[in-house]
Amino acid sequence: MRKRVLVNGISFNLGGSITVIRHLLDALLNQDQEYEYHLLVPGSISSVFSGFDQSRIRLIPFSAFSKETLWVERLLSEQVFSPIRLCFKKYDLVFSMGGVAILASPIPQVLMYQNMAPFEPKVVASAPHNKRLRLWLLKQIGIVSGRLSQKIIFLSRYAQRSIVPLLKNKANDSYCIYLGHDPLFSPLAANNPKARQMLQSLGIKPPYLLCVSHFYHYKNLKQLVIAFAKALPHIPQNIQLAMVGAEHEKDYAQEVRKAVSEWGIWNRVVFTGAVPYEKMPGIYANALAFFFPSTVETFPNILLEAMASGAPAFASGLGPIPEIARSGVFYFDPNDVDEMARVIRLAVENEGLRQTLRKEGIKRARQFSWKRMAQEVLSVFDETLKVSPLKRTTKG
Repeated sequence: MRKRVLVNGISFNLGGSITVIRHLLDALLNQDQEYEYHLLVPGSISSVFSGFDQSRIRLIPFSAFSKETLWVERLLSEQVFSPIRLCFKKYDLVFSMGGVAILASPIPQVLMYQNMAPFEPKVVASAPHNKRLRLWLLKQIGIVSGRLSQKIIFLSRYAQRSIVPLLKNKANDSYCIYLGHDPLFSPLAANNPKARQMLQSLGIKPPYLLCVSHFYHYKNLKQLVIAFAKALPHIPQNIQLAMVGAEHEKDYAQEVRKAVSEWGIWNRVVFTGAVPYEKMPGIYANALAFFFPSTVETFPNILLEAMASGAPAFASGLGPIPEIARSGVFYFDPNDVDEMARVIRLAVENEGLRQTLRKEGIKRARQFSWKRMAQEVLSVFDETLKVSPLKRTTKG
């Protein structure tokens, strides 16, 4: 009889978390036949899993949620609805992938942290006042979740070092497991005829510098815009800055747009909004250079996508970014706008550097594997349930 895992994805409503759960589940299904997965997810994202093996994937859509549902509503439902379901259904394990455990879970639980922002004091201090309480509460719940879970998965050693000391005697129950690289992201995407048409439809005209990020204050997008404005007198007049991502923090998005207006560079900056995942490879692959100025990350998955696509990458040197990217990136201080401006100029002028970063980035990105991540996660499941390692298949 298969072991049944309740995957707690009730808080998933953004692209990054959906990407992780989709790729990881696909890899888990390919690596063993002994587990089946029951997904507790918002009804708004249930279609993401329609192509999976339905004999081993059971969807439990929570239709009360939409993308606009307040986070506190999700949190309360997670802690009320989920324990009730666990009492009436037979599961062997809970896998909470959003950094918040089901606190009243009567069965063993594996917790995965995907959000470092609540654990970074500088990020919390710089957050808008109406966001600080949320971050503080998420940190407290995250600490309690880690203490109550049997095993804990971190996506970088940086995150592991930062959070484990808060959890009391959990060092031996914590694991660092990296995310994988999606083969969809490849330099070959640059030659796709549809890529140029898509760029045109988005208002992006090569050559362009690219930044891909949802709009949150800690992503440092305003500072990148200012740095770009300062670099403009020293770079060719036909170079654009393309900013791709959903404007989740509306107030911060307005700040970014205000900076564009104040510096008078509306003709040089393009805001595309959110772009479907499957259309991103061509955007990355055709970029002159990719900029990633984030001040906090758990695992810089977007940066890895850019590197895999052959985009020369220039990134913040904070947090786990050097740990993950290593020599595949040219680093800068995201808190120094003048330094960023100099790096933008360097990225445009130095073709040799771009070629080196392209080569090193592709090489580094290929070292990350969803298959390997799935194997390591399954080992954590086995250890949590105190069973012998299961025989794994290798279909991919």
